[in-house]
Amino acid sequence: MNNIITNMKKPYIIGTVVLLVVIGGFFVYEHEHGPEAKYQKGLRYYKEKDYKEALPFFEEAAEHNYAPAEEKLGVIYAEHSGILPHYSKAVYWFKKAAKQGNAAAENYLGLMYLEGLGVSQHYSKAVRWFKKSAEQGNAKGENDLAVMYQHGKGVPRDYNKAFYWYKKAAEQGYARAEYNLGHMYAKGLGVRQDYSKALYWYKKAAKKGFKRARRKLRHLE
Repeated sequence: MNNIITNMKKPYIIGTVVLLVVIGGFFVYEHEHGPEAKYQKGLRYYKEKDYKEALPFFEEAAEHNYAPAEEKLGVIYAEHSGILPHYSKAVYWFKKAAKQGNAAAENYLGLMYLEGLGVSQHYSKAVRWFKKSAEQGNAKGENDLAVMYQHGKGVPRDYNKAFYWYKKAAEQGYARAEYNLGHMYAKGLGVRQDYSKALYWYKKAAKKGFKRARRKLRHLE
């Protein structure tokens, strides 16, 4: 009886082992050859500013709808494609990544609408994408949304909201937002005028090499 049971278990055990081997092989393949692996290879070249070498790896990863690679393709076409940028291609990739909720791509797409690069200039669409990015905690998105509120582009001017978003971005250590928050305190926009707090935020931005903050410091001090 025990032999019968043992013989019945053998195919099950063999099948389970085969399945585990197949699954293990799949994960090894994905780790070495999947979209994330391709993206990481491209990212190494990207960080070395070798965009020509990075491009095919990002393209291969983007074929699998891998949002981080799509975002990086957008950046390359917008800023690093050679002598002339290719804004329409940049917008194409930013849109693909942004529609998947990639916060960096959402912010870049907002910038394209703000400047009218690869798309018709459209402030309210810029605000829409900045807001999506900001609501995910992206410091650049928070800062750029604040700019729109400060200057009344695509939304009614609202210094309180501008101050709110600058502060959120500045608290993440984003130098441009630190400078902008210092400006809000210096001018009393959306907050009570406070030169000591203005100096505090200008100094934080200046320490990160933000030149406009250094000029403001010399003026205030």
